[in-house]
Amino acid sequence: LRTCGGSVRFLGQQADSRAILARADVLLITSSAESFSLVALEAMTAGVPVVAPRLAGLSETVIDGEGGLLFTPGRPADAALKICV
Repeated sequence: LRTCGGSVRFLGQQADSRAILARADVLLITSSAESFSLVALEAMTAGVPVVAPRLAGLSETVIDGEGGLLFTPGRPADAALKICV
């Protein structure tokens, strides 16, 4: 597994996600179950690519290779490879 550099910040709950998304390079979603993801839509609207698990709701929102990339649920190494593309 290669590294892609950069830094990761965990900001916790925030009141204004738009300001954060404006500075983000990627949005990583790590849900194990998701019927619909508003944050994925918000990120894509802001032009931020989404890396998300291939789950029913997310697979309908995030089209692999278009608005982001999908990874195999439960495989963090797969998610890391998608981020470092």
